[in-house]
Amino acid sequence: FTLALATLGSVGLFTLLIQIVSAAIKFAVTTYLMGDLAQVSAATDPMARLAVFGSGGFWLLLVSSVLLSSLMIAGSLDGLIKAAWGKQTSLADCFSAGLAKALPALGLYILWFLGVGLGWILLVVPGLIAMTMWSASMPVLIGENTGVFEAFGRSRELTRGSRWAIFGTLFIFIIAIYGILFGIIGAIVGGGMQFAAQMNANPLAAIAAIPIGWLFGVLLNALLASIYVETVSIKEGSPSGQLAQVFD
Repeated sequence: FTLALATLGSVGLFTLLIQIVSAAIKFAVTTYLMGDLAQVSAATDPMARLAVFGSGGFWLLLVSSVLLSSLMIAGSLDGLIKAAWGKQTSLADCFSAGLAKALPALGLYILWFLGVGLGWILLVVPGLIAMTMWSASMPVLIGENTGVFEAFGRSRELTRGSRWAIFGTLFIFIIAIYGILFGIIGAIVGGGMQFAAQMNANPLAAIAAIPIGWLFGVLLNALLASIYVETVSIKEGSPSGQLAQVFD
């Protein structure tokens, strides 16, 4: 929380701008897709429901969402880690780092998702272990300019000896964010793909989603950066800077 509050003027603003752009794209594309989604929901042929995946709007929404998410996490983590190290960061720095590191971040996320997802399929526990062990992989990639595979190995080494504490922190975050915040949203928005799309195409709903997405992005990235800073401090000594003393 200290790290998130200390960087509101740079990382926080950067995250907010990305959320606004993302919401605008989602609103525009979903509005365009509403006709296709209505036909899909009314279709009785199961194969007809796959037609939406052939829509250019669907793929535009998917690709733009993925790229914007990669841009956000790369730029945010760069700013958060610099701040924790006692360095100055700015909105321009976040955009510059995000653009430079978005594609590597995307590659790491895909591999992380596949690895953790496979672990979840294998009776859940391996997925929890992988999630904890690789929790510092994205900050390592961004903060240390390593390769994708090197980031996984570095994260495994940094988290060794601290994984129960990391797991507990991640568990609290998941319960607080997904269990409460997204549970309430899901109860309100629930009703199937068409109704969810109608909510996304509603201007008021699109605007309301911005602060929710912003809060989630700020807290998640601050948590990941904090795990990285804390584990580096334990393994290699405390970094310099006043803000870094919080993690000592």
